[in-house]
Amino acid sequence: VGLAAPFSGQFSKRFGSRNIFLIGLIPSALGFLGCSMSQTITQFVLCRSATALGYAMITISCQEYLLGKHIAGDRNANIAAFVAIVISATMCGTAIGGILAARIGYQETFQIAAALMLAAGFTGYQMLSREPGTGIDTRGQKKTGMQGIRILCRNWRFLLMLLCIVIPTNILMAAYLWYLVPLYLFELGATPAEIARTMMVYYLLIIIIGGTASKRVVTMDGLTLLVGLGALLSGAGLVAFHQWHNFWAVVFSVSILGLSHALIKAPQITLSLDLCKEEVDLMGHNMVLGSLRLLERFGSIAGLIAGAAMINAYGYQRTTGITGTAVCAVSLVFILIFLLQRGKLAQKEVS
Repeated sequence: VGLAAPFSGQFSKRFGSRNIFLIGLIPSALGFLGCSMSQTITQFVLCRSATALGYAMITISCQEYLLGKHIAGDRNANIAAFVAIVISATMCGTAIGGILAARIGYQETFQIAAALMLAAGFTGYQMLSREPGTGIDTRGQKKTGMQGIRILCRNWRFLLMLLCIVIPTNILMAAYLWYLVPLYLFELGATPAEIARTMMVYYLLIIIIGGTASKRVVTMDGLTLLVGLGALLSGAGLVAFHQWHNFWAVVFSVSILGLSHALIKAPQITLSLDLCKEEVDLMGHNMVLGSLRLLERFGSIAGLIAGAAMINAYGYQRTTGITGTAVCAVSLVFILIFLLQRGKLAQKEVS
């Protein structure tokens, strides 16, 4: 997904969001069908990779469509609604997929997923605008690939948000929620159903709270403070409960993680575009968002590797505490630099 995101943005700019959305359905559907017929781990991983390629194309093309000048409504509210819908689908799809796999089998469930992809394609074909350039900002020069990423990394404010907010947020989601929580709950004796319900709390809170927070905060200062405090809260939640060796401690920490990420998920997309206005003028929305996705995905990969190594060395509880403390530290750095910069700007305006 990370590798495909920047290229998907460029193709959306060239061929249109609607066309890339439809093309992305092909590897997605074929990947699901391939999973249903896989006989080895290697085959299964390759098929899942095909689905990931399609997922990246579809996600980036939808974001480009919503950010287009032809789409009515507030940009921040549109992105918040999109994130809420994706999270809702993740939550419902996980639950329904588990039920179907238990009732009718894994292979048949993957085949149903492929059929759903085709249904989504028909819906997109009917509803998305056919104008090739819809949702695409074509101003500026063509800066793509690593050249575009290098230009973005020269923007210290974008780099600060990436290192202190975006990557730590994805590390917590990948290393803690997806990896550490299921293993730890299993060790504590929780059933698969209890593990699933615990993880669903995270998505449910993002659905309920995320849209409201994004609609109420629209200024860049407000968005910056919102994501900073959200990241700080997520780290504090892990630190507060990491020494409680029981099921409910994990539930509480996952709840705080969901609450804090509800404040971060959608606003960080809008904030990244506000922080990179010059880069958007030079390269367009697609390159900025694609690079953001690429870099945050690699942060997730690094978090998974580090999390696995730390669990092996320190155990579940200490790993949770160390991770939470590190996230608190980088969040405080982000908030302090933001407050200092805002204070300097205020002094300039007064003088």
